[in-house]
Amino acid sequence: PIIERLSNLGYNVNVVDRLIDFSSFDAIVVLARECLSNDNLGAFAKSLPVNDYPTLVVGCGYFYDWGWTSEGGAGKLTSSGTQSVYIFNNSHEITQGYANVVQVHFSSGYPITYINKFKTHLGPIATYSTDNSSFIIAYANANTTLSNGARNKERIVFFGVNYPLYWTNATKDMFLRALEWVIDDSDRDGIKDRNDKCLGTSLGEPVDSEGCSCSQKSCDDSIECTIDRCDLATASCIHELNHSYCNALSGWYNISEWIEINQCQEKERIIQENREYKCSLTGCFYDVVERNVIETNNTRNKPNGTPCDDGLWCTVN
Repeated sequence: PIIERLSNLGYNVNVVDRLIDFSSFDAIVVLARECLSNDNLGAFAKSLPVNDYPTLVVGCGYFYDWGWTSEGGAGKLTSSGTQSVYIFNNSHEITQGYANVVQVHFSSGYPITYINKFKTHLGPIATYSTDNSSFIIAYANANTTLSNGARNKERIVFFGVNYPLYWTNATKDMFLRALEWVIDDSDRDGIKDRNDKCLGTSLGEPVDSEGCSCSQKSCDDSIECTIDRCDLATASCIHELNHSYCNALSGWYNISEWIEINQCQEKERIIQENREYKCSLTGCFYDVVERNVIETNNTRNKPNGTPCDDGLWCTVN
């Protein structure tokens, strides 16, 4: 039922029974029976890279080999009735909206798996009872120091509710939330939500390295002489130089400057520049292709207060 449900939600599910290259997968989901039952995973599962990729483990895995618990840190809990769990952390995305006791099996007599509070570094989300010593759902964020001293590169979740055939709707919901949480990519654009600046991208829309599609961002660089557009295939911004915009500014420019004649007077000089304007990614710039200097007869006094000592002791300056 898990595989069928995930397929119906649009996930492409690949069932493997050996080690393969998992780099192209969104997550690893391990489906196992309860602890102390006949091993149904196979020895290859001990070497699964569960700490290198987003991973969700349902039931009992090789927790000691993976570093999720110390030795003897997992077991099974049986009940003659239907199984329920206590929501320890209802602020977590997996259990948000649930509180107190939640029934996880609708049929009686099926065991669930736990990991021991004192033998794991995973954090509790749901426990077997209010004493919180048996974790039924637990998690670790990326870069958590595990029981063997190693650190996981991606998010991981232990989901101890076995027998998906008898899951309640609440259990199904928490499982899907757990999967979405470890993948950390709610819009499935390939960018982790924690790094995604544009959540909610339409499925299949190309995005840039920040998770933004063309429809979610502006490529306007506020530079007047560039033509800005978004490449629909890569969602990258393209800024093309529009030299014609800057070329219109080309021509002769007069710059006035004042040259000192003496201590009290200045004379105007005109600098004529023939400027050729071009466009760059920082705006318009110009090269001076011709320059003339014109001396004028315009003079003016320096501003009041300017020292004008002529060196003569008998004059007032």
